[in-house]
Order: sequence, then structure tokens, then C-alpha cells
Amino acid sequence: MACDKKKGKASDLDVHIGMQLRQRRALRGYSQERLAGEVGVTFQQIQKYENGGNRISASTLYRFSKILKCPVNYFFEDWEEEDAANPSQIFRELPPRGIKLVQKILSIAVVQDQDMAIKGCHVIVDAYTGKSKNVRKS
Repeated sequence: MACDKKKGKASDLDVHIGMQLRQRRALRGYSQERLAGEVGVTFQQIQKYENGGNRISASTLYRFSKILKCPVNYFFEDWEEEDAANPSQIFRELPPRGIKLVQKILSIAVVQDQDMAIKGCHVIVDAYTGKSKNVRKS
């Protein structure tokens, strides 16, 4: 559902755009502080945009596209309005610590060796689910 009935509340699409913003910012090597300075907002506002907590105006989205060197439609890529297992909805329902975990995982999406990153994720999951015999729990 692209438009939420509650005024000012971020929709699934807002969350998706925020995730795309985070991904593009990381890909271009921008910190939240640097991007905020170039756009003219606080880094806390960038955090809210990226987490889907606040909606991004059309003019601000346009500025992001120019600064991050991508077309505006980049922020809408892979958006499927009727997707039952919408990742943005799942992300929005996570507790704060789950969101931090997802943010860390997203930050490795820009590493050169994707196979190694995936193996690392499997090691972490195995360690925390008790499937790994080589990891000692503290």
C-alpha cells in the first residue's frame, strides 16, 4: 500500500525508498553526516529517511539523486506494491536491535567479495542458532 491512511505516517513505499537511499549512500561512500550537509538537513533526518520514519519530499529526493549520481527512479527500483512478503514491511516490524542487525548486513552489500560476505553471514547465523560446533558462546 503506497499511501498510508494516517497523515504523515510512512508507508511501505517510504520504507523502500529509505532502504534504497541507504544502499546508494553506502555505495557512493557517503556518511550520513556528509549527505546531510550537502542536502541541508541533520544526520538524524537522514536516519529517519533511511529507516522510513519520515517521508522524503519530491524536491529532496531529486537532490539526493543529483548528489548520489543516480536517476530518481533508482529509489523506486524493485518496488512491488502487492508483494505479500514485502521486505520493507518486515523491516518496519523489526525491533530496534533487529533493525541494527539489518543495517549491519546491508553495509556489507557493497564489499568486493560477495561470496565471502555471504559465507560470513552464514557463519553468524549458524553461531547464533547453535548450528556451529566451532563457536563458543559466552
